[in-house]
Amino acid sequence: MPVMVSLAIVLVILHGYSILAIPHNTVNRPLLPRFVAVEKPVMLIIGPYAAKWFRQYGNGDDSRFNHQLVWLLVNDAKTLELRLERIRQVSPKARAIVFFPLLPDVEDSAAQIKTKISQWEQQLNSVLAHYSLPAVLAVYARLSSVSGESQQVTERWLSDIAIDTQLAFSPEEAICQLSARIDSTPISTPQDVQRAVISKQLLVWLTESGITQCLARVFSPASLRLNQLMLCDCSGGFHRHGAWSSWLAKRYALLPAVSSRTAEPSLPVIKLKPQPGHKPERAAVREKAHVLRWSQLLVTIILAASLLITTVSIHQQQQQFRLNIQRVLNPLDDLSAVKLQGRIMQLQALYTDWLPCTEIPEMRTWGLSSCAGFLAAINQRTAILTTLPSYSTQQWRDPLFNSGSSTLLPQAIPQLEAIAELIRTHPQRKVVITGHADNIGSKRINDVIAARRAKAVAQWLTQHGIDPSLLITQTAGAEEPIAPNDNAQGRQENRRVDVIILPSAEITKEFTTL
Repeated sequence: MPVMVSLAIVLVILHGYSILAIPHNTVNRPLLPRFVAVEKPVMLIIGPYAAKWFRQYGNGDDSRFNHQLVWLLVNDAKTLELRLERIRQVSPKARAIVFFPLLPDVEDSAAQIKTKISQWEQQLNSVLAHYSLPAVLAVYARLSSVSGESQQVTERWLSDIAIDTQLAFSPEEAICQLSARIDSTPISTPQDVQRAVISKQLLVWLTESGITQCLARVFSPASLRLNQLMLCDCSGGFHRHGAWSSWLAKRYALLPAVSSRTAEPSLPVIKLKPQPGHKPERAAVREKAHVLRWSQLLVTIILAASLLITTVSIHQQQQQFRLNIQRVLNPLDDLSAVKLQGRIMQLQALYTDWLPCTEIPEMRTWGLSSCAGFLAAINQRTAILTTLPSYSTQQWRDPLFNSGSSTLLPQAIPQLEAIAELIRTHPQRKVVITGHADNIGSKRINDVIAARRAKAVAQWLTQHGIDPSLLITQTAGAEEPIAPNDNAQGRQENRRVDVIILPSAEITKEFTTL
């Protein structure tokens, strides 16, 4: 590296001398069109939750500038009328756009939310009789969880706003468009998977609770035209559980964690394209004549050497990555619950090990680094493993087997029916059934008992309509305990059967190959 620095200094001195010592011809070249200033659009924050949750954006006539926009808080319909009249008088060319935030977890029930929306509907009817304004509906909810260093980023918008004032949608149409956008969004991390699934359920809840129908009376093509529906993932959580969280807990037994502090909601990013002027200016631009100098040859040699060194480093880096990831790309047909968690932890550790790779200066300078592709490959395989459907009989209080026995107990029937229903929801998918035992007895006996337990479950499933060709049985013996074996309760939990539904053949092949 010192040699490279010395050559660079010599090169700068030689070029400086050549520029000062040798005269060059000049030519005129037209400049690019000069961009004219665009008057900032005005976003009017209205609705039943504007005054309390967005008070940082000012009261009275003051305003805040954010992302090329002017954001103004509107507490009530009277203030909205005054704001619109003020904009018409002072900035008649400025576009006024309504921003309607909805926070479904700050009320105890959907009925309370609909009541507040209806109250605003009545206020808006008189004010918007002489206006036709585009509007954005923004829903703030916890759609994913964060951990570790990622807790610094607690809010994420699913998309930017692209304002087209000619469009108008009903809330139902906007929900369908957003649902399609969620389905087409690339998923690279387990958090992305969780965000996509919970977002779709939030859209379902808006319709089932009647909130969508209530919003349809607020947004009309004649006065308040709904331009876009947006979701903000407040992954840091809210300070309480409200209507949305209660529905999620009742429907799926999922209750989002609450936050220890009440954070102010963020605003979405809106990007505007500048408009070019009609009369481009011209100016004289000095252009250096293309003169071949020996110093340029030196530049070429230095750059070629640097590129060659970087290419060799990248090749070595790729070989090292393949060696590291090959350890976790084994076939999936021997997975148990414990092995599955071990695979996921290996991938997460591998991601952490390779994350600094993206910061290597030599790689970033040339833009040839494969590190981003490495991390994407790890994330893709982690997402496959974390979304595998699975079932473990230790989740129930009633045991399936007595100690030293592979005979199914009568109280095991509800669990077996749950396993059968899980398999039926994923047709034509291979299923791995792993039998486990406590540590009472020798290793050989425990291996045999665990294998018989897996086969007993497979036999019951076959008798109840499950295709036997899809079932793979295996034994883990007493090698994968999930509880201490020094007490009766722990040994009962270890006498279990795990069921994991494998991905399709195409996904399995993609998982095991690079």
